[in-house]
Amino acid sequence: MKNDINDIIAKELSREATKAEIEVLRKWLGEKKSNRKNYNLLRLNWVQGNGNIQDSKTRVLNKLSKNIVEETPIRSIQDDSSFSWTYWAKIAATLILVGTLALVFYKNFDNSSGVQVAKSELITKENPKGVKRQVKLPDGSNVWLNAESSISYEPRFTDSSRFVKLVGEAYFEVMKDTQRPFQVESEGIVTTALGTAFNVKAYAESKSSIVSLAEGRVKVKLVSNGEVLYLNPGYAAIHNKNENALDTRAFDAELNLSWKDGVLIFKDENEETVFQKLESWYGVEFEQENKSPQKWNLTTKFENENLEEILKVIGFKMKFDFKLENKRVTIKYLKKQNMKKSN
Repeated sequence: MKNDINDIIAKELSREATKAEIEVLRKWLGEKKSNRKNYNLLRLNWVQGNGNIQDSKTRVLNKLSKNIVEETPIRSIQDDSSFSWTYWAKIAATLILVGTLALVFYKNFDNSSGVQVAKSELITKENPKGVKRQVKLPDGSNVWLNAESSISYEPRFTDSSRFVKLVGEAYFEVMKDTQRPFQVESEGIVTTALGTAFNVKAYAESKSSIVSLAEGRVKVKLVSNGEVLYLNPGYAAIHNKNENALDTRAFDAELNLSWKDGVLIFKDENEETVFQKLESWYGVEFEQENKSPQKWNLTTKFENENLEEILKVIGFKMKFDFKLENKRVTIKYLKKQNMKKSN
């Protein structure tokens, strides 16, 4: 049994264990405290491989081949004055972390597929209104995350796949890796690529989600029924949530992708859409004292402008005054006689 459990431990740490092997390991961990202690120390040796899978495997297999688990060496503080309480605090924190990971594995594991792996903490980056940021993923891919958006991913991608979950909008520049497809799950669709650049816009409150391809080629799959579309550069896949279907069309690259470069574009936009975009872009709230005397059909572009300058331009075109206080903007449309005087 000992050789069997050693093999299973090595396979579990390298994410190669089957469902049956995971169940054997769970039972073994529950048998006695020393088993969990040994497993924790083996996982510590794995973690000390610094993210290098082969190095981690070598460390653990060497321990298992000796059929012993060595305790982490504890040196007396008197032996070396340079070893402070801070050092030992770090060691203790590492052991607590490893023990927590083992407990999570033992009590809560994923049953969604044939291969079972211990759940790991996800990294989540979330932007509120008025905030955009660039995120570097574990494989070197770059993500530009828009306002009111979040992205979640594992601290280290697996040997066979790269998976992220998106809520909101993000632009991806994916590092090419033919052995590991890059997948983005967002509002009922999964976008798969190897090495490419594309934009995903998938807000929960929106009636549709849009994948716009800038470079390379991607596959867009509808989760609910398996419908698939393959995109070439310059084309977008549109997921109509009401009809639960995918469609494709050419898109305006400047209009759809320039947000990541700080360019705010309005094209034939109505009043509601303009204020919604400005709220999200600058993290403010709009309040209107009266109604617009004219129909909005705004087309204009701003590059890295502050909100006050933008409101001056739009206010001149659409005939309103504004007051900006903290995070609230009050809009007051001019009366018709004042509009004639200003013309």
